[in-house]
Amino acid sequence: MRLWLRLVLILAAVSVSALLLMGWAAMRVATTRAVQTSQDRLIRESEFDADATAAWLEGQLSALQGWRVAFRESLADLTPEMQIGLLRAVHRGMDQAVTVALVDAQGQPVVPPVYLAEGGPRRGAGSAARASLALSHAPIVEALEKGGALGSPWRADGAGQASVCLAVRAAEVPPLVLVVDIDLSILSDLERSNRSEHAVAVLDGEGRAVTGQGHPLVRPDLLTSLLGSEASFALHLEEGDVYGAIHRIRGSDWQLVVVESDKEALRTADEIRDRMASIVVFVVALAVLLGAIAARSVSDPLAALRTAALRVADGAYGDRVNLDRNDEIGELARAFDLMSGRLHHNREEIEAQRLEIEAFNRELVARVDERTAQLRAAQAELVRSSQLAAVAELGGGLAHELNNPLTAVLGLLQVARTRADDASRPLLDAAEAEGQRCRAVVETMLRMGAPEASGPSGTVVDLRQVAAEVAMALAGPWRQQGVELGPPDEGPGLPIVVDRSVLQRVLIQALGSVRASAAPGAHVGLRAGKTGAAIWLEARVSAVRTDGGSARDDATAASMGRWVARQTLDPLGARLLDFPDGLRLEFPC
Repeated sequence: MRLWLRLVLILAAVSVSALLLMGWAAMRVATTRAVQTSQDRLIRESEFDADATAAWLEGQLSALQGWRVAFRESLADLTPEMQIGLLRAVHRGMDQAVTVALVDAQGQPVVPPVYLAEGGPRRGAGSAARASLALSHAPIVEALEKGGALGSPWRADGAGQASVCLAVRAAEVPPLVLVVDIDLSILSDLERSNRSEHAVAVLDGEGRAVTGQGHPLVRPDLLTSLLGSEASFALHLEEGDVYGAIHRIRGSDWQLVVVESDKEALRTADEIRDRMASIVVFVVALAVLLGAIAARSVSDPLAALRTAALRVADGAYGDRVNLDRNDEIGELARAFDLMSGRLHHNREEIEAQRLEIEAFNRELVARVDERTAQLRAAQAELVRSSQLAAVAELGGGLAHELNNPLTAVLGLLQVARTRADDASRPLLDAAEAEGQRCRAVVETMLRMGAPEASGPSGTVVDLRQVAAEVAMALAGPWRQQGVELGPPDEGPGLPIVVDRSVLQRVLIQALGSVRASAAPGAHVGLRAGKTGAAIWLEARVSAVRTDGGSARDDATAASMGRWVARQTLDPLGARLLDFPDGLRLEFPC
């Protein structure tokens, strides 16, 4: 079979198959949606009608209870004339009341029932026979037990307007019940909306149709299993399927049922099916015609494109079709030629880029090595800078500590020059004491600033004594920054083997990080001791800074100080422990 003929058949088959599949799917969706929409609408309608009926019945029962409450005295204590007057008032006040009666616990009238023989515009005609029949349907026992009750629906003559009896407890001793027989006009209004394909019915507690009986879609015998439930349903009858919904009427055992035939529910789906059949016939004819016209103009260019594609697949990049047409196939051929040319060009570019990437990788490796060496040198310089910063900080502390004593010495010496008697001796003694203080501070600073003055590496030093010297040197500048640094606690010596200058720099860096985290006015206390095989020194701050701004800068500096201290302690086998409010240095014994 020739290609053009096969194209015609394929195009026709694809078009018709796709259309049939879409039509079948559309019909399934339309049918399902139509049924679902019908059931949803029936559920909403049944809920609305059931709630409206329940609200109407509750209103009638509330109105009847209101008449009983209106008389504060017990109805049993009223005279017969007053009791009859009450019944007449209730009859006039309730438009749909046909019969009003006051009965005892056995259902016997206490006074004659009240009714109108000719009825009225909104109520049926009453009679003694209807009054007797109404009392036989009155829920006397339920009213005495619950205070108010709704009876079962009934019809006075077996047909016509349905009625129901309402009963409320009217007196306790002796027990009396107020009974009203009312027409269910609201159900008649629902029944008047029925048509051949749609019906509304009300079933009593035993499944009998109160309204809607006789309608072909209402089948109470098939709904018995659904009594007491609230659901949608589907019935399969000889005339066809019936969809419906059942809903309980609140405050009673009645059920409201709304049903409609499948013709009504599937009306929209049937319309879609008819239109789809017409469209299928038209599309089949059109597909055959267009396929026959287009097949021959498509097969030859496609064959040329196939041959060129095979050549490109074999590696003949740059091979062209050169098909001169101004339609989609021509555009496809030009796109193929452009693709083939780009493949050839891209292959050359990829090779050049590969060589360039290899050269770049070699250069990148060299740059990484160079940058790594620079970072290591910068790290060493950073450690040295931190040490120099510590020495500078000690110089500031030394200047501060020497300022006050030297001023005192000068002042005392001036006073001593003007006094040459024995009274000046205490002043001269004081001047000498201040001078000694300056000398101690200077000696301490010289030991901290000149590592060679501390003796050879590995000298045994007292941790508590070195901590006291550093605390004395740092106390001045710390005080200027609003932080008080106390000397270490008193106790026995704590000998450790370490270079004194190294230990002093570690303590300066570590204590500097504690100061950076201390709040203004805080106190930093020092404690030293020995636990097991470790000698330790702790620095605790009484209040930690919580503000922002410069606190973040100080925190950065503190982190650098602790890092430098750790780098210095690691070769010594010591360690630095961080706490939220301070730190701890531990040295091996």
